[in-house]
Amino acid sequence: MNSDQKAQPALISADLFKAQFISGIYRLAGCLLLLDKKQRPYWKMQFSDIHGTICMYMFNQPSEIENLGHGAFVEIDGIVKRYGKQQYIEITDLKKADNKLITDKQALSHLPANYCVNKDDLFRLHRILSMIESRSLLHFIADVIVPMDICIPFLQAPASLNYHHNYSGGLLAHTVEVAEIVSTLPLKTQIEKDLAITGAILHDIGKVKSLDGRMKRLETGQWVDHSALTLEICAQGLSKLEKKNSLYANMLRHTWTCASPGARYGYQPKTTVAEAVQLADRFSAKCEHKSLF
Repeated sequence: MNSDQKAQPALISADLFKAQFISGIYRLAGCLLLLDKKQRPYWKMQFSDIHGTICMYMFNQPSEIENLGHGAFVEIDGIVKRYGKQQYIEITDLKKADNKLITDKQALSHLPANYCVNKDDLFRLHRILSMIESRSLLHFIADVIVPMDICIPFLQAPASLNYHHNYSGGLLAHTVEVAEIVSTLPLKTQIEKDLAITGAILHDIGKVKSLDGRMKRLETGQWVDHSALTLEICAQGLSKLEKKNSLYANMLRHTWTCASPGARYGYQPKTTVAEAVQLADRFSAKCEHKSLF
């Protein structure tokens, strides 16, 4: 595949089957070794992105496959074939993708829909991410939420057990709603808007370690507040971001840890970004089950 290639067919799209050959980087969501009628082994491989999930098939035995982890990005070449009335893709070549070839936007567009409770919320997340212009902030978000151990619970966990968005997938729904509200507020500059959307998307990410999609509180959540877990989950990404722009990193830390209105302790919000995220968070939480009219 040409390393300069910037576009490729999305999964579950007509474009995927228009050409005879396909070539691109996709995210592996699962694979299974099977036997055909003649007892010959072949691989059934599942790929998933925000558009959906599709199976492709590989009939040779790639040595690479044993080294691929769950959720790995792989570079594939394939042929579009037909079996009866059905089209399918046979993979002719597969290897682990070079991280340098994977753009942040591409990584974020490959959040796996097969794990998502409400795919409309995933599309909404993708739309709001497209509003961010800062490459360093997009890279930071991708660093945090693309790994499978974060993105799966992010797509499945509730936002709470007994309060707002208390259902499986509620964390994603609440996250998207807060980010959408923030994007409509009259922030003065594009970077303020970028930081506010980033802060909104990750403001509750700590809940992936405190709640799960079965509507249960995890062990860590019984000991540690989710706001502290947010900083823990974002720590490595913040460290990278700080080397590029320490102000951005500290503004995000402040946004997630400053005191809420009326609190007796903690730093008061110092930026419109922090105030915007707090406002949107409160609005989303309080208005979920209330009519605005």
